[in-house]
Amino acid sequence: MRILMFFIILFFIFLFSCNYVNRKELEGVYVNCNYEYGGFLPNTPYEEDTLILKDDNTFKSGYYGKGFYQLHNNEIEFRFQTNYDKGSFKVPIKKNLIEGLKIVLYEDMNHHYKKIK
Repeated sequence: MRILMFFIILFFIFLFSCNYVNRKELEGVYVNCNYEYGGFLPNTPYEEDTLILKDDNTFKSGYYGKGFYQLHNNEIEFRFQTNYDKGSFKVPIKKNLIEGLKIVLYEDMNHHYKKIK
């Protein structure tokens, strides 16, 4: 019985650690994936794009330009300013053992930024 309880507790610790995203592992280079379905969502790139998240909570992107990001549990909020307007949006972050880390832009179409580095 104790061995079973040990494995159950170990399973839940493993499950929690797989879904939790900390700021340090969020930093890196991401590429835009599955964007070819056409544009209808605001603040969403429907073109090739590279997103770089830096350790000082700033980001750089060909689509969004430069801005700031903030991590809220398993969501990320982006704030940016273009030549025409200011913008912000919040999207979920998913992490699993097979696909790795991704920033989800539109889940129904699997549109996301995938971490490559």
